[in-house]
Amino acid sequence: YWIAIRVRLPDNFSSWDPVKPIEFRYRTGVASNASNYLNVKMLDTTGTAVALNGGSLLANTSWTTANISGPESAGTFTPKSFVTIFIKFAALTTGGAFADASHINLNFETTTP
Repeated sequence: YWIAIRVRLPDNFSSWDPVKPIEFRYRTGVASNASNYLNVKMLDTTGTAVALNGGSLLANTSWTTANISGPESAGTFTPKSFVTIFIKFAALTTGGAFADASHINLNFETTTP
């Protein structure tokens, strides 16, 4: 399954947080990404794919936070425009395989209003 999230950047958006631009909390039923996993993808405000690091084939049986980088160094991000986040939930085998998401934090800097 894929879930798409459309997020409007604030009027005073200036940049992504340089340390943890995206934090994504997840867990899976089996620790192997051959059985189950989650992927995170992103489109910038022009609709162009942003190369993300740390958001592919995520699998862990405990709730875990993935620190995903990429938008702080690539992509076009215009204030008042929309970015799109895609999350793929994949359970490829039977016997306890599942994929859960808890939350996603988009961390960015703003200018003074």
